Amino acid sequence: ANPKENNCYFKYTVSIDDEETPVYESDWIEPGKAVTEFEVTEPLEAGDYEIHLNISACTLDDSHTLLNGADVKAVLHAV
Repeated sequence: ANPKENNCYFKYTVSIDDEETPVYESDWIEPGKAVTEFEVTEPLEAGDYEIHLNISACTLDDSHTLLNGADVKAVLHAV
C-alpha cells in the first residue's frame, strides 16, 4: 500500500533471490492505493520463495524526481 498521507508515488519490483529479472513490477501507485494481488511474469511451482521487494518512490509532480526507496526481504508463497 501507499498510505494516503504520502506525498509521493510508490513502485514495487519483486525479484526472487538475487535474480536480476523481476517476476513482478507495478506501475506507479498513487497515495491511498495498494497492490492487493499480482501475477508473476513466469509461472512458479507451488512453494515458498525468498524475494526482494524493491520499493521506489518519486514525486507527484510532472518531474517524477526519484526519492528514497527500500529493499525488503520477504517470503512469497506461491500456490
